[in-house]
Amino acid sequence: MIVLLTDFGEKDFYVGAVKGVIYKIFPEAKIDSISHSVSKFNVKEAAFTLLNASKEFPEHTVFLVVVDPEVGTSRNPIVVTTKNNFTFVAPDNGVLTLVLQEFGAKKIYKIIQNDPNISKTFHGRDVFAPAAALWEKGERNFLQEISEVFLFENEKVKTLGNIVFGEILSIDDFGNCVTNIPKNALKEAGFGDKISVKIGKKEFALAFLETYGNAKRNGFLALFSSTNFLEFAVNCGNFAKKNKVETGMKVEVNCVF
Repeated sequence: MIVLLTDFGEKDFYVGAVKGVIYKIFPEAKIDSISHSVSKFNVKEAAFTLLNASKEFPEHTVFLVVVDPEVGTSRNPIVVTTKNNFTFVAPDNGVLTLVLQEFGAKKIYKIIQNDPNISKTFHGRDVFAPAAALWEKGERNFLQEISEVFLFENEKVKTLGNIVFGEILSIDDFGNCVTNIPKNALKEAGFGDKISVKIGKKEFALAFLETYGNAKRNGFLALFSSTNFLEFAVNCGNFAKKNKVETGMKVEVNCVF
């Protein structure tokens, strides 16, 4: 099975073209998608989405990941197999950082490109889709083994007494803002029913609740996401839009105030 994750959106021909190339090379392929709505060019958001979705797929799944701001430049197209028997086809731009930290790399390959007519702007169609199809078909002669890939530097979660520092890692389509602060970090800092939160220059006192519906309609809340990270939300509303929150913004959480 080949599973796609891109920032292409659904409006244009891009996703369809990628699928068409795969079927042309390997008609028996089974294709599925995680999402095509990753924020444009947002490699860290793609990495977070990929990690959390991939955990639910069976062994031997091939993940085709195209969030590629440096398309057509000298960055390598790569194929990576992991110790839990997944295969990832992607640009070497850090998008595999979180899955490799979680699963561990087994083999790393560079995709060899011999066609001078390959588009400089659509490697999803011309490089990554053929590579995923050929891999699923059982062919390996288009690969050259290499020793390392680029990993982006994670923003470290820091704790000072009852205060925890992190960042906004992902904003979902509901406007819920997920941080990189894990549940255990807040437990160690002694969080209770309420927390004080600073995001950028804005400060909030938020009730810590189990789920969205426990807040009043349009009420702000903090909770643990389904992946056990600190999340900020509005019941039946959009926290990110209301508060102009973007991925990468710094977060400061005071657990006792």
